[in-house]
Amino acid sequence: MTDVVFLTNRRLDGAPEDEAAYSGEPGPQLLTGLATVTSPRGRKSGSITAIAATAAGALHADTARRIAEARHVYFFVHGFANSFPEAITRAAFNRDWYAQEGGPAKDALAVTFTWPSPGKVFGDAAPPSDPELAVQDMKLKLFGLPGTGAYFADQKRAADSGDEFVAALALVRTAFESRPRAGRKFFLMAHSMGHIVMQHALGRGDVPLGKVFDETFFCAGDAESERLVEPKWIAAARRLSGRVHIYYSENDSVLRVSDIVNGRSRLGFLGRCGLDKQKTPGVRFIDCSATIDRDR
Repeated sequence: MTDVVFLTNRRLDGAPEDEAAYSGEPGPQLLTGLATVTSPRGRKSGSITAIAATAAGALHADTARRIAEARHVYFFVHGFANSFPEAITRAAFNRDWYAQEGGPAKDALAVTFTWPSPGKVFGDAAPPSDPELAVQDMKLKLFGLPGTGAYFADQKRAADSGDEFVAALALVRTAFESRPRAGRKFFLMAHSMGHIVMQHALGRGDVPLGKVFDETFFCAGDAESERLVEPKWIAAARRLSGRVHIYYSENDSVLRVSDIVNGRSRLGFLGRCGLDKQKTPGVRFIDCSATIDRDR
């Protein structure tokens, strides 16, 4: 079993102990809790067996204690089309997968911020009304896909979640730093569209000063990133982190489509973000283009 501390701005449509009650729509306040997840089998995620220590607008005392007593903390932000159960079980899977390598990951507590995606890759979301997005929607249909309504709806939900992520981070950081930090690690990892949450959280201009994260990992980032200009949110991440790791792959077929549909370069596709890939201090660029997934 793996425990996952969660913080979410999803609307609650039922009892907080019911995983199905956490909707794909934004709610009026930040909700927190502790989910227990069964161990994964191979490359399959586990399932949620219990949700406890729930609270609104703050961490439950038991959850805050778990963070304070954690040797290390792994803070994960999921990507596109993740329902609440998928977000929780993916955080648990990632934590367990990294734990197999030993080191700090073995003793890390999984924490996740889950923004309100309904978990639909296509779904029945309305096509974009913006003329430019409508053209991009038509581009995607040229690939034989049924349009971008759900995709752009998730983009908006992620963008609208920036403030809530900052509030969630403040709660986790306060709990983590309530005990001496010496020898303890705080990791941040964002995946896919979770980078749009980062963009609208870290790019605000009022993020905390000083180092917060020991290591920050940006993996397959589905957020706009141009070749010559460093985005404000990446500059902020560099100020907040001991090191920043940017994983990208020009053979990522999903991000290749995203690049075309958005009409803007994506961070996780070519890794372009206005920084020298060889000489920028504190930043590691990891080119995964040659990586082959054995389970296509």
